[in-house]
Amino acid sequence: MEAVASVTDLRTQIDETIKAAEETGEGVLVQKNNEPIAVLVSIERWRELQSENESE
Repeated sequence: MEAVASVTDLRTQIDETIKAAEETGEGVLVQKNNEPIAVLVSIERWRELQSENESE
């Protein structure tokens, strides 16, 4: 995962952050107070992950 965004970044750059997740197929790590709290992924990647989990 290459992209990192703070909660503050998301407030001002949500469109760009979503676009990055969509275009790269990679997750965007979301941080609050420099601590990871979430990952933003495209719906396509999320579905892939769901399929992988179901087949285990």
